[in-house]
Amino acid sequence: KSVFGSVEFDFTDRVTGTFELRHTEETQQLDNITDIYFGSTGSFSAESSFSDPRVTLRFEQSEDLMFYGSAARGTRSGGINAAITDPAFVTFDPETNNTYEVGVKSTLADGRVRLNASIFLIDWSDAQFRQAAPGSTGNGTLVNATLNVGSISSRGLEVSLAARVADYWSLDANFGLADPKFDDETYALSL
Repeated sequence: KSVFGSVEFDFTDRVTGTFELRHTEETQQLDNITDIYFGSTGSFSAESSFSDPRVTLRFEQSEDLMFYGSAARGTRSGGINAAITDPAFVTFDPETNNTYEVGVKSTLADGRVRLNASIFLIDWSDAQFRQAAPGSTGNGTLVNATLNVGSISSRGLEVSLAARVADYWSLDANFGLADPKFDDETYALSL
């Protein structure tokens, strides 16, 4: 179940703020699943409840120049690793990321050129990755499972240019630079 709402407010004739919120409640249930690796059956369940807000502030310097900033949280649902009955690895938690961005959007040369640029920072928590995890038999057999492995951060910039250079010719160019890093507490499962 999910509900979404959005409110926009004009602080002045040039400054506009937007607040959005999505709330989600999710229940997953798998019953009488046959473990394709070990032949056992079980009942698995996972529940998630989370709220994802986004706040945006826009400043329109003119019809051709707009600056903006935003902060948002996104969530990827948790879930169930149905082929595993080890309680430590059956379920995994939701993954969240907080994203911060500032940028500019502009139209130049009497509308013939669009130039946009932004810088961003993204922080992930409880990042979900598929990797080897202990199986159900306790004899050291490994199976692939989705696990929460820690935190990731990324920062970068993006620039895009679109220009009409002649009646039948246009030029589009994009540049992106990102610097993602696994944070210190992020781990790969050691077995």
